[in-house]
Amino acid sequence: MKIYRERLAAVITACVCVFILCSCSGAWADEKGGEIEKVKVLHAKTSMEYFKAVSDLVKNADTMIVSKNEGEYESARLILKSKEALDYSPYEGVCQVIADPEGHYTVQFSSSEWAQKAGEALAKLDCVEYVEPDGEMKGFSG
Repeated sequence: MKIYRERLAAVITACVCVFILCSCSGAWADEKGGEIEKVKVLHAKTSMEYFKAVSDLVKNADTMIVSKNEGEYESARLILKSKEALDYSPYEGVCQVIADPEGHYTVQFSSSEWAQKAGEALAKLDCVEYVEPDGEMKGFSG
């Protein structure tokens, strides 16, 4: 019985991980024959609304991240500024995108590896003014 429970727990865990990866990456097919929807962007109307949405995103990020490495991409989140709207559907693992009226974006990925790959690709776009990992603020005493 113990082996059965362990295998059942492993199968359930694997199913949950697949569900999270698919829902975060936008890998669900639509009803029109398998096309993938574009990643939805939450457009904040004010800076305060943007900062509140980002704050909520940071608080809930651990529920979205399925794989992370230590280092500058540990949060699996990018902050960037773009001169024009971007389509995030080509980038794997996008969970949530928040934009403000001035072209600032915060993008949460489901893994630090996908955040790093997307950051490198986004940095090459002419319309992107900057892109960097959103790191944890480290306090210092002195």
